Formats: sequence, C-alpha cells, structure tokens
Amino acid sequence: MLLPDEAVAILKSARLDATVQKMRCRHVSSLVWAELALEIKQSGVIVRTAMSRGQGIVEMFTAETPPCFGWQT
Repeated sequence: MLLPDEAVAILKSARLDATVQKMRCRHVSSLVWAELALEIKQSGVIVRTAMSRGQGIVEMFTAETPPCFGWQT
C-alpha cells in the first residue's frame, strides 16, 4: 500500500506525500467496504482511513463499547 521511496521523495518536494498516502488508504478502505458491505452493516463495524506519524492507515474496528477490537494497516 505504501509508495516506493523514489515516489515519496518526489511527492515530498511538492508537499503531496501525505495527501497521496491518505488517498491510497481511502481507496483500500472503499475496497474493504465493497467486499464486506453486508457484514459491516449487520455488525456495525467501523472502517475508516486516518493518518499516524505522517503515514496513511486503514482501520477496522468493532463498534461495541470498549474494549474495541480490530486492525490497522
């Protein structure tokens, strides 16, 4: 999901690296939604895109009261 270092260097010089990373993660998030839409709606799972330490991430968590369980990539 992450871009090659050469692409990141070019995007950093234009200050677009974080934006492009978040867009790529958003695309992955939409693919997860498309594949698991029925299960996500029935179980109330949360799928979202975020940033952490300048890197885009995709998260999927249970919507239950804490503690919540899930994954990030």
